Amino acid sequence: MVHTVNVQEKLSNLLLNVRRAESGQRGYLLTGRQQYLSDYRDAAPAVETNLAELRTLTSDNPERGPVLDQMDELARAKMTSSQRRLN
Repeated sequence: MVHTVNVQEKLSNLLLNVRRAESGQRGYLLTGRQQYLSDYRDAAPAVETNLAELRTLTSDNPERGPVLDQMDELARAKMTSSQRRLN
């Protein structure tokens, strides 16, 4: 039970950080305010951390591998897209 709660927490954190990065990127592009860019830059490494933590937590369940691969791909694509727009 505790393990499941930990996985759910990491999933929630991943979604939160992807949204935070997206929101920061959008806020910066709309306003030019550095505050929003800081929000993006803080969230981006947290996404990587969340993905790594999920891999570790689910390493005992090979059925989760393909799901995590897909989440990883989507999260990284979103972050790459956001980064391109900032450049």
